[in-house]
Amino acid sequence: MKRLLLVLLIVPFIFNSCKDDDDQINDTSGSVLGSWKIDTFAHTYSEGFLDPVLGTEVITDTETFTGDGYEWYLTFRYDNTLLDYQIYDDTLVYIDTIDYLKTGNVILMYDVAFTITELSNTNLSYNLTSFDYTYLENDTTFFDRITGYGNFSKSIIPSFSSDKLNNKKSVKERRSFFDRRKNR
Repeated sequence: MKRLLLVLLIVPFIFNSCKDDDDQINDTSGSVLGSWKIDTFAHTYSEGFLDPVLGTEVITDTETFTGDGYEWYLTFRYDNTLLDYQIYDDTLVYIDTIDYLKTGNVILMYDVAFTITELSNTNLSYNLTSFDYTYLENDTTFFDRITGYGNFSKSIIPSFSSDKLNNKKSVKERRSFFDRRKNR
């Protein structure tokens, strides 16, 4: 009788302690491997300087890019490289291979960190921050910075023309999905 009473007391705790996977919020345990279409994003580029007297930031220019008219696809591969495809008007205008490192819920590439806020088999959401690019001119420190957010959906790379790519005409540096500061 004591065993039956013990079992009756323990069984409710076992079933209450198990959660359904659908109840998890901000799950980032999925795999990034595969092709993703960038559905929406807004990246803000800021430039400025540190006031040499007061030590405060002074923003001199801000531009937000949302990729209107462009389609972006990223293919994350098992060897920690990704393919960055940029398509405009059904024509491939840019393609690049980029090294990346995924550590926990952060993807690092170049000097940009994508913090994954949601990752499932079909959706990837992120917040973006860059490490400040700084340079010194006389007694003033200047900086460039990127912040933003976006959403990807699992996809396949569509068929497209590569005429513009063969002409080596690329998208403008500021129009690139990733900040290419190494080229500055």
